[in-house]
Parts: sequence; C-alpha cells; structure tokens
Amino acid sequence: MDVNVRESNSPTLGGRGAIREITVSSTPKARRSFGEMILSAARLCFVGVLAAITLLPGRVAAEEASEPRVLILSSFNAGPYRRVVEGFRAVLEKHGFPTPSSASDLDPAHIAPGGKRPSVVLTVGASSTSWILRYVKEVPVVACLLPGKRLAEAPANTTGVRVEFPVDQEFDWLGRFLPDARRVGVLYNPSESGHRVAAAREAAAAKGLELVEFQIETPSQIPGALEKASGAVDVLWGVNDAMVFSPQTAQSILIFAFRARIPLVGFSLDWAKAGALYALERDYRDLGQQCGEMAVEILRGRSPADIPAASPRRIFHGVNLKTARHMGIELDPDLLLEAAAVFPEGARREGR
Repeated sequence: MDVNVRESNSPTLGGRGAIREITVSSTPKARRSFGEMILSAARLCFVGVLAAITLLPGRVAAEEASEPRVLILSSFNAGPYRRVVEGFRAVLEKHGFPTPSSASDLDPAHIAPGGKRPSVVLTVGASSTSWILRYVKEVPVVACLLPGKRLAEAPANTTGVRVEFPVDQEFDWLGRFLPDARRVGVLYNPSESGHRVAAAREAAAAKGLELVEFQIETPSQIPGALEKASGAVDVLWGVNDAMVFSPQTAQSILIFAFRARIPLVGFSLDWAKAGALYALERDYRDLGQQCGEMAVEILRGRSPADIPAASPRRIFHGVNLKTARHMGIELDPDLLLEAAAVFPEGARREGR
C-alpha cells in the first residue's frame, strides 16, 4: 500500500487554506461496495482530505487549548461522495468550526495511534472506512455510505449513517408502486446480506407480503436463480449486495427482469435509469449533514458509542416509464409528479 501527500488548495472543498491531500493506493478486490459498484468500472482509489478545524473565539479555554481537528477520508472525490463532504463541512462551519488558513503541519503519520491524531474522522465509503479503522483504534470515526452490517460490526469508536433505508420503509414504497404485489423475490449472498434479509422477512410478514429468497454463493448461480424466480415472484427487490448486484451482473439481471416482465426495485437512481421500474435514493448532502451533526456532538465531548447509528432521513425516488409501459404497469400519477427523476429523460409524467 502506497501513501503519498501533496499540498493543494482544493476548490472542491472550499478552497480556503493549504489542504493536504492524502492518496492511498491499493489493489482492489473484484467485489465492490455501494458507491464503487453502481454500474461503473471506476478504478478503486482513496482520496482523503486532511483539514485542521479550530474553534471560534469565545469558546471555553479548555476547548481552545485542545485545537480539535477533523480528518475527512473519502473513497472518491466526485459525485455523491463530494456532496456528502460538502454537507458535512457546512454543518461544522455552522456550529463554529471553520477551516484555518493553513494545515502545513499535518502528515499521514498523525493518523496512526501515538501520533498527533485528529479529534474525529469522517469516512465516506466502505473502502475508506476499512482503511482508517486499520490504523485508528481510539480516534472517533463517523462513517458514511457504509452498509448497515459493516456499521453494526464496527468498533466502539465508530458511529455513522447507514447507506440503506429501513426495510419497512422500503416495503411501504413498494406498496405504493405495486399495491397488488404479494410475492417479493430477493437474490442475496447470505454472508453479506443475511442480516438485512432477516429484517426484511419480519417486515414483509407484518405487511402481508411473502419474501421469496434466493441465496447466492457465487455469481454463477444468478442465472439459475432468476429462472426459478420467473413465475414465482411478483417483484424483485434489489439489495445492496456487492456479489449479486455488481457491474458484471447488472446487465443480465436487468435484461431478465425486462423480458420476464418482473418489476425490479433498484437501490439508486442509476438502476432506475438502467431499467429498474423504480429506485429509492438518498440525499447525499443531507447524509453529510447528519454525519456533521454527529461530529459536532463528538467534538463537544460525547462518545461515539453513545451516538446511535442512523438511517438516511431524506428519501426520494426515480421512475422508469419505459419499463412501466413495457410491463403494463399503471402508476399512481402522484408517484410521477413527486419523482425526482423520470426515465427516459424527458418522458411525460403520466401513468401509462
């Protein structure tokens, strides 16, 4: 693993003061997490921005003396990741933690135990979280865009915001889009998504739905599972499972669902754009704001262990009208009017 540092004045993160950019390079595994896997073959890289954060005059002397600093480490520096960072920084500034004009004394060695460590670390993405937790055992970490299972298994110095929505909330939306659907199919890898499917099992039963499960141990099992799903399910519910829903498997799953006229529920707008009937999406800037609020609590003395992990609090959706029309699905007009995106782009917002 290589770690390189270069000084920059990054306009994407405010452009104020000397900000040191930490680039961590490693050889990625074939499987990818949420942000890395969505219909892209982007090369895995870590871009972290280490920024010093000081208190405004008027704070108590003890706080001023501590000179708290925040480390932001993101798996990518674009798209949703950048919006998370923007939201995070906005909250810190709102609460009086502005970026100083210089951070020239910072160095990657300060991340490690025993060095001049930051007061709190924001990680954006599963890869950056794994990397920082490997070196940081005591510094508080606020993680974002992390699967719920990974966040639940993180050490006591970690809290954050899960990437997934609560399953009962997802099934409420499913009821709005497909009120007659009763058999909900799900393809998943037990070791990666078993915990979420277990929660979905209970939520489905409470709402009068039947969860039809297809366990996937290797990607080669996906075609056979899809064939079994034909005629056995009313809808396929997509979960954030890097083995099942990856750049390598996306096309075959989408083509099968389209040809078999089985609606697929995606887990990001990219999936709705690619052919899923609809997908729920989170507000990435608001995710950053949620994390920023947690970081402020930590900077004011609260332990991460006392801050419960949270789910995204803002939700919106996208709809693929081409898919709906092909499958003969008449959508509630309100769903189209409320949609953040309707695909194909420029499509008229009407039920059929």
